[in-house]
Amino acid sequence: MPNHFHLLIQIRDENTIRISANNYDESFDFHKFIMQKLSNFLNSYAKAFNKQRNRKGALFLDFTKRIKI
Repeated sequence: MPNHFHLLIQIRDENTIRISANNYDESFDFHKFIMQKLSNFLNSYAKAFNKQRNRKGALFLDFTKRIKI
């Protein structure tokens, strides 16, 4: 499968995330918070990969498929 990868992660419950993020606002968007963390991780990986191989450009398409299991 050279064109994609699978990543299985376990996410803590929403209340635990709120406490660790120090965010008790009722408008807290749990999904957006988690997706931003995943985006940061993938962007950091792409930057490190590009730096290591002396290349430029995107490694991933914009599409991320998520399935709750």
